[in-house]
Amino acid sequence: MLCTPCTPPGPAAGPAVWGLRMGPPRRCPRPGTCKGVRFCRCHLPLIHVGQDEAAFKSHALPKAIWIIGCVRGMRKKSDGIGLMASAFVDETLFGFGTELTAAQLATVNRYRAMLGKAALTESPGRRFLDYGANKEGYWTSEHFMEQVHDVLDVFAVMMPDYQVMMQVDHSSGHAAKKEGALNTNTMNSGPGGKQANLRPSCMTAGCLGPHPAVITFRDGTVVDCKLQVGDMQEFNFPLGEGGKPAVPFFDREPDDPAQYFGKAKGMKQVLFERGWWAPDTGGARCKPMNKGDMEVALAGLPDFMAETSAFEDSLNWCGHYGLLSPKGHPELAGQGVEYCWGKAKQFYRRHNTMDNKTFKQRVIESMDTKEVLNMERVRKFARRARAYRNGYREPELAGSYLGIEKLVKRSKAHRCTLDQAYSFIMNA
Repeated sequence: MLCTPCTPPGPAAGPAVWGLRMGPPRRCPRPGTCKGVRFCRCHLPLIHVGQDEAAFKSHALPKAIWIIGCVRGMRKKSDGIGLMASAFVDETLFGFGTELTAAQLATVNRYRAMLGKAALTESPGRRFLDYGANKEGYWTSEHFMEQVHDVLDVFAVMMPDYQVMMQVDHSSGHAAKKEGALNTNTMNSGPGGKQANLRPSCMTAGCLGPHPAVITFRDGTVVDCKLQVGDMQEFNFPLGEGGKPAVPFFDREPDDPAQYFGKAKGMKQVLFERGWWAPDTGGARCKPMNKGDMEVALAGLPDFMAETSAFEDSLNWCGHYGLLSPKGHPELAGQGVEYCWGKAKQFYRRHNTMDNKTFKQRVIESMDTKEVLNMERVRKFARRARAYRNGYREPELAGSYLGIEKLVKRSKAHRCTLDQAYSFIMNA
């Protein structure tokens, strides 16, 4: 059963088929209705889009240089000033940078005016940031999400009959959680302090542990704080209501119980209420969990693991898909975008004059879609990324998983595709 089409108002649909890499229509995972989304696009074919950022340095040069007469060229002592670039790529219609003609940009702006958004002065598929503490700041998840929504407006106008599957790498900016999301990185081990106010969570069987959660007061009163399946766990202490104590189990009778009212519970209390805090028996083997142990235990519970990023939530709400590639594997990043950056940096370093006045212009020239990152190369890089994904999916295509793991162990956490596949990028 497919969902009833529900496309937003806008310009008329474009041609039925623009080019390559359009997936088949997807069957809706929520038959009949799509809850929590603005528009249902599950019945539409997919178009794959990739995104990534790259930093350019004004004094960057190739690693290998010519030595003539035992004399080599002088290199600058520093890398110089930097420029952050963020770009989208697809192998269907736009290629690298989502370039738009003046007429297409005007059509997109008319659509944005209907939504009450500001007009764009240029294509949102490629943006720059003169980063630095005393300049334009640094690229954050807010910059990324703003660009994502602007690019989605372009696809809503140019390709309204398709569902976008946007693929990005697993960086901190892309994987940032929304405000109030279940995230151990924003929690303290104890109550209060500087920590986020998390949203309530509904308990399932996998969220609850085997240990009791009982508080015994000096007057003999016993209170069972153990949550049950279906209960909603609040991550802030209540204001002394509901029959359960508004104090942590390790400070049962404080001098001022009101000091905890409304404050965040912290990981220790959250684990205790769920039954994952082992009672202190006084034995030598019973060691209390430290903060790292609490983070691991809490992050592995179903509700914390199911928490998606703000990027994924935003795209799902619009009826599209957002995917994060595995950490440490740029060769798998969306649509071969890392190979595109490798080619652009190779061209930039070979033609770098190290003149700060023309720095940005040289960076833009390295992304030229006619000579450097044309559609033929974009499709070649995307095909390479798909080949890697197939290799990881099927052990016989890549030799063995053991060989893949050895490759990962020899590499850094965030590898450079230009170093990893230098000859391929050179000859592309």
